[in-house]
Amino acid sequence: SAYNTAITTIDNLQSYNADTGQAGALLGDSTTNILKSGLRRLLFSTVDGVGSAVNSMSNLGITLEESGELSFDSETFTSAMESYKSDVTTFFTQTTSTNEGFAVEFESFLEGYLQSTDGILDAKETGYTNSIDRIDDDIASMERRLSMREENLRQQYIYLEELMAQFSSTSAYLTNQLSVLNNLSGKIYK
Repeated sequence: SAYNTAITTIDNLQSYNADTGQAGALLGDSTTNILKSGLRRLLFSTVDGVGSAVNSMSNLGITLEESGELSFDSETFTSAMESYKSDVTTFFTQTTSTNEGFAVEFESFLEGYLQSTDGILDAKETGYTNSIDRIDDDIASMERRLSMREENLRQQYIYLEELMAQFSSTSAYLTNQLSVLNNLSGKIYK
């Protein structure tokens, strides 16, 4: 049940709905893909020293469905436990280095991801947090630059408005002076 919930959650986080254009938060995330592949790989592992009749999850009644979820056949498992109890126990709990039982290997695999201070997921979260902080800093810096540019453009606009007012005043003065000159020259040359 926990495995199925985890796989369903991962699938939902990596999904893409073409109709709505909605993408899952982890769509394309390589760490999540590796985690999911590793979990599936573990389901097909065998353990040295365990009889072949019970040396796989399927022989114990645990099978991977097309949906990616596990199904459990309790009759097959009960039969295997009754007939090969020691081998079934070894299949799950063997602690021999490089030949661990399924449960031991499964725990070790997940521990690499879930350690609170130096696990893969913690490192990924730290990386995302650092990226967000850097992007926030970049945004703040860009906003400061844009604000300064806006203020600079406003000052230039004010200066140009003042200059235009002066030109307009000068133009009116010159027009008036030319009119006076024209009137004067008209009186002189009459």
